[in-house]
Amino acid sequence: MSCIPVDKEGVSCILSSTGCAILDVPNGDVVYSSAQVVVGSVATYSCDAVNGYILSGATGAGTRTCALSGWTGSDITCECKTQFMCLTCESALSNFVGKISHFSVHDCKMTCLFNPQNGEFKLQSGLTTYGATATFKCLSGYELVGLASRICTLDGWNGTNPSCGKDNC
Repeated sequence: MSCIPVDKEGVSCILSSTGCAILDVPNGDVVYSSAQVVVGSVATYSCDAVNGYILSGATGAGTRTCALSGWTGSDITCECKTQFMCLTCESALSNFVGKISHFSVHDCKMTCLFNPQNGEFKLQSGLTTYGATATFKCLSGYELVGLASRICTLDGWNGTNPSCGKDNC
């Protein structure tokens, strides 16, 4: 194997004079059809689908072939195509790894959530994705009027923000 500098960022490694450079794809993997990357070898790309990455720049099945002039086709990358946020779904998704081509989790963002006057809200999980809960409480001497919590649904946050009224006791 011989390696030569290609720019300030790295090197290009060639396995033989009739081979191609070793390919790298951040947030993914490249598997070669043979142990030696030589003319005729096929590189098959895959991306970290569990975290929302999909192939970009790929034609066909996300493969390139080593030719005398180098790798065929254009560069293939893995791009995040979702605003993917996951609480504890890694184990739930483990049965689907390799089968997911596009995965998205609904995000309610902070839209329509605000601290009531003389009170505050807290996101229970720290996230604003589907199923997340925002709980509200009032300062001492004030009483909550309305829902004590709101849940992120596919339609946005359920209900309306509560208010904090003066406690008459």
